[in-house]
Amino acid sequence: MCPPFFCLNLYNMLMSDKYLSGIFWNHLVYPEFATGEVENTDAIKQWLSGQIKDEEWPEYAVALAIDNLFDKNEKERSDIINRVRDKISVLLKPHECRLLGFAHRNSIYFCGSRIADKDLTYYFEKIRRKIAAETSADITIGIAKLPSMTLTGLQWAAQRAVVSQRQKMKSGCNKVYLHDNEDLPVPNLANYWRLALNLQDKLRAGHTQESIAITEDICCEIFRGTYMSLGKIRPVLQSLVILTAQATTDAGVDAGNITIISEKMLTYIATEYDYMTLEYIIKSTINEFSAAINSYFNSGLQRMAAEIDEIIDKNLDNPDLSLHFVSEQLNISAPYVSRKYKEIRGICLTKAINIKRIHSAEKLLHQNKSVIETAYAVGYGTPQHFSRVFKEIVGVSPVRYRGTKNVQF
Repeated sequence: MCPPFFCLNLYNMLMSDKYLSGIFWNHLVYPEFATGEVENTDAIKQWLSGQIKDEEWPEYAVALAIDNLFDKNEKERSDIINRVRDKISVLLKPHECRLLGFAHRNSIYFCGSRIADKDLTYYFEKIRRKIAAETSADITIGIAKLPSMTLTGLQWAAQRAVVSQRQKMKSGCNKVYLHDNEDLPVPNLANYWRLALNLQDKLRAGHTQESIAITEDICCEIFRGTYMSLGKIRPVLQSLVILTAQATTDAGVDAGNITIISEKMLTYIATEYDYMTLEYIIKSTINEFSAAINSYFNSGLQRMAAEIDEIIDKNLDNPDLSLHFVSEQLNISAPYVSRKYKEIRGICLTKAINIKRIHSAEKLLHQNKSVIETAYAVGYGTPQHFSRVFKEIVGVSPVRYRGTKNVQF
């Protein structure tokens, strides 16, 4: 079955006309997905094209998108789409063709004639503004002229109208885009795979901040200013979901949760037609994976920082206590321990050791311990080193600090 649709022309049409128009536009815009809807599609094309009188062949095709529906509930979405549909039917009455229009989700496809080439963009910008003002809809319109008054020419124009509407992903929504380039620019898949593998490496290593920029580069490569048919772009996007899902589980995140997210997103990609929504799905997927990695790493790092604190507390009197001593106890590289401890505690590990030792030393000095006894008790090899560090942290020498507590030597 074809997706939902509506009739733009003002004649009284049979329901079969509406149904057939959906199949017809499916074949025009998404031929790779239209097969299998009916057995004899050529007969349907012939029937529909025969509805257009020779003098009424369309001169242009239009792909209109309503772009502010993401945050709407189903009733709000339906209401906006219906109001936009009704306004188009009225505004285009002088320029409509016998060929039926077709609506799918937030996109509306139709065709028309009797507008001068030089006025196309201006005319549809007026329509766009009027619809937006009266329906509160964000409207982006793509237009393409037919190169020939034939079914092949209409398909050429319909597909390029969709491509021109996708220009919004590069230059912004709420505009009218006229396709005036015969060639369809295609993404550089070699560059895409290079970016995808780089993204996989970053997620696997837990570098989620870097993954944001790489995801943006991937979306620019696939979606913006280029064209790839749904038949080709869906498996590319699905492979990206699988690739990043594997990287997320490799980073240590529970595979069960990632599988649930992946299956949901793969289903969305398999059923979605709008390219802006597809980009949104990809970004949402990678954001979810990044959040899961951050949560896992943060909980793991918190545990590691607590374990480091425990090692320090138990070894304050050990002269060997140092960054390397701690890293050996954890069996983790010293640079990694140093970097991650500072990320969590906001202080370098060596300084943390000194602060903990000096705090312990203050207690001992309160207990009438000598400076020399205290220095060795908190792990310093010489009283001189202890005194220097003590003064850096407390602000006075241990001798003066001891004196201020009225403690006698």
